[in-house]
Amino acid sequence: MLKSVLFVLALAFQLGCSTKIFNKESQKWESFLYSKDAKTPAPVSESWKSSTTEVFVGIASFRDDRCARTLQNLFQNAQNTERITVGVVNYIHTETDDLNCLKEYCRLSGKALETGNCPHASQIQQTEVSFLDARGPGVARYMQQQLVKEEEFCLQVDAHTTFAPNWDEKALKR
Repeated sequence: MLKSVLFVLALAFQLGCSTKIFNKESQKWESFLYSKDAKTPAPVSESWKSSTTEVFVGIASFRDDRCARTLQNLFQNAQNTERITVGVVNYIHTETDDLNCLKEYCRLSGKALETGNCPHASQIQQTEVSFLDARGPGVARYMQQQLVKEEEFCLQVDAHTTFAPNWDEKALKR
């Protein structure tokens, strides 16, 4: 089945701007004009109804000590955790491994990353970058997009985000 990826800019919705999405099924770019009263455009397939539809969550973290709690909250509040993959671009002090998001997430879960028992660790990709090499959030978001694979839906959040219960189901419903 052909997958379609929908990237919608929340800012475009709030400001009444237009944006485009690429419909893989029709192989065409489609324009949408958003206004504050507009509804989200209809999905191009019914795949969002499946509990196995994959969701990529991108997190860019610049020395944020709340990143691990965001990962923990993300998985605790998801209804179908197996559908989620996470890509973290983590700006840290690479020499001291200070504020390593994935390692701290495993520690909060009561497991060590090295033991292989850390819950959902196989669903989390992390790119570690020295904070001294940071070039701003645009570069971090670009690096984050390189971690997307074949997931059908994408969500980009901050490293200090709290998720609502069953957020994955709610986000996919129209």
